[in-house]
Amino acid sequence: MVKDIDAGTFGSAFRGSSLETVVGSVAEQRQIFKGAEHAFLWKPKLRIPDIYENAANQRAFARLLHACDCCDNA
Repeated sequence: MVKDIDAGTFGSAFRGSSLETVVGSVAEQRQIFKGAEHAFLWKPKLRIPDIYENAANQRAFARLLHACDCCDNA
């Protein structure tokens, strides 16, 4: 997902996206995250979540994911 955002290829669809893969991986970790993907489903009339339209938010989210993925170096 970080590569998609950095390359500018992060789309506006959740299903089949790298975001769905990431959220699915997180959601599988614990039952507490069950249903977490619902927050990332595109709701165009409500303009949420704006990660699909806001490049700055995409980059911030990518940095968060990269930091989580690379935490074994800390």
